[in-house]
Amino acid sequence: MIADFRLQRSLERFEVHYIVSLRKIQEAIDKNELDQGLAIAVFLITWIDAVRARMSSCRKHLHGLSLILQQLQPCVRNPMGGSVTSPFLMLIWRLAIRLDCQMSFHSQREPVLQMAGGAENFHRRWITKITTAGDATEWALSAFALDTIVQKTLIYGIQVYRLRKAAASVGNSLSPELTQRKIRFLVGILRAEINLWRERPIIQHALRSEELAAEISSANVEISNYTTSSIPVIETINVGNTLTVSDSNDEFRFLHYPKLHIQNSLFINLLITWRAISILISLIEQPRIGWKTCPARFRYAVEICRSLAALGEDRGRTGSYKHFPIFLTLVAFGSDSPNEWQWVFNKAKELGVRFPFSRSGYAVFERLWRSDGDFWEEMAKTNSVTNI
Repeated sequence: MIADFRLQRSLERFEVHYIVSLRKIQEAIDKNELDQGLAIAVFLITWIDAVRARMSSCRKHLHGLSLILQQLQPCVRNPMGGSVTSPFLMLIWRLAIRLDCQMSFHSQREPVLQMAGGAENFHRRWITKITTAGDATEWALSAFALDTIVQKTLIYGIQVYRLRKAAASVGNSLSPELTQRKIRFLVGILRAEINLWRERPIIQHALRSEELAAEISSANVEISNYTTSSIPVIETINVGNTLTVSDSNDEFRFLHYPKLHIQNSLFINLLITWRAISILISLIEQPRIGWKTCPARFRYAVEICRSLAALGEDRGRTGSYKHFPIFLTLVAFGSDSPNEWQWVFNKAKELGVRFPFSRSGYAVFERLWRSDGDFWEEMAKTNSVTNI
């Protein structure tokens, strides 16, 4: 499908194989022939529907995958109450959770695959069986922890959106003060978790390495009074000082902002996700699109862009992983920073060449990204188009 799409060939061959695959999956389920191969097949069908923006069918497949995994690997229901029989199936489960978060984000419906918290030691045991020596286990755990925070942020965001709608309805008994108190409480939980993630030893070590690289680069390039180490970031960036796209001709530099020199691309990709989550959390508290009601949102967005520019093609993390942060960066800039917005939008269009979801999805969401309305309300308006 992806190859034919990129070469602008007919997808008829894909459609035939897709229908045959669905029929074989259903036959296996009817015969109760549940095995690892079936779980993989359902996951791949789910991924295919995700990149085609078939949100509704994707969620149905996720529900079916959840039931299959619970039969094959009971500990996915309760990580604290069972042992792992197949680390590979656990990896499929974690990848499905990441995909589920993407679908939840666009459909504004709570994730299908709910996760139990406090299970890091459980995950460590099976991860160590499939990772190499060194710090690979810690990096995997850090990535999975971010997925957990994304899921919780989506759940709280949807709850707050519904709470605000209920508070605005006729006959509502909740006072505005009580509503705001509940929102602040949920946002406080999320901010505590996202800050705690930064305190992981492997993350702190990576931060120090990037700081050292920035200091060496600054000594060579003489970027005065600027540091890439602080998070939230870029205290020296003036949000009103914007230049045109043509003001920088370095493909690894984001517009006129200081160029980033990367030591660890895996860490930088995780940090991109961390900042995207921070933007999403800010949209729960201050839902207006753009950064005027939340200046820190601008700083997160700029740092994401600096990282994307410095990463270049980044074969280690494909475009599908960049969709979530690029989407929220466009929301963060909104109509408040048109030059920065255009740079990110061009990145988005590059993804559109590669993935069917990106091409059709970005056409739907462009109006949202350019607006200055309520993010959650604007996302709800797209549901009739995206929930196919």
